[in-house]
Amino acid sequence: MYKAIDTRLGRTVAIKTLAAGHGQRSLQEARAIAALSHPHICVLHDVGPDYLVMEYLEGAPLHGPLPLDQALRVASEVVDALHVAHGKGIFHRDLKPANIMMTSNGTKLLDFGLAKMSIDPADDATRTIAGTLVGTALTCRQSRRWGSRSMRDRMSSVSALCCMSCARAGASSNASRCSIR
Repeated sequence: MYKAIDTRLGRTVAIKTLAAGHGQRSLQEARAIAALSHPHICVLHDVGPDYLVMEYLEGAPLHGPLPLDQALRVASEVVDALHVAHGKGIFHRDLKPANIMMTSNGTKLLDFGLAKMSIDPADDATRTIAGTLVGTALTCRQSRRWGSRSMRDRMSSVSALCCMSCARAGASSNASRCSIR
């Protein structure tokens, strides 16, 4: 990630670059972000073959423990952003503290690089290469418990958020003890 100046519009931007050969992933991320307009989801300004130009955010990734009122505010903002994304058939699939930026204006959900888009809620939005798992192991492991693939995507986001919220609020940092049944 690089901080740069958009000389045409005179604004500070963030440029996310991907290694050669990851152009399809870059395009997938760009399409997911571009389909969303929400105050707690990062804004995409431009896309290229191996880069994204996004809004520049002053802040830091989520870390804790947080006071309960702040942890609840962050969770509420992330849930609101996920609700909008899920409503458009977009599933983040890599919800973790490093992908949640704390800014002076609130929380921003970042990095839709592993997101899947599905117009039809019954579609297999979690499809990957057979036998592979995407996401961050400690926050996505609960997702295999739910029936339909669409429900798994929604519930894996909820599960990941619950695990993070517990950890950020100072509860157990052992994600293996965190589960939703």
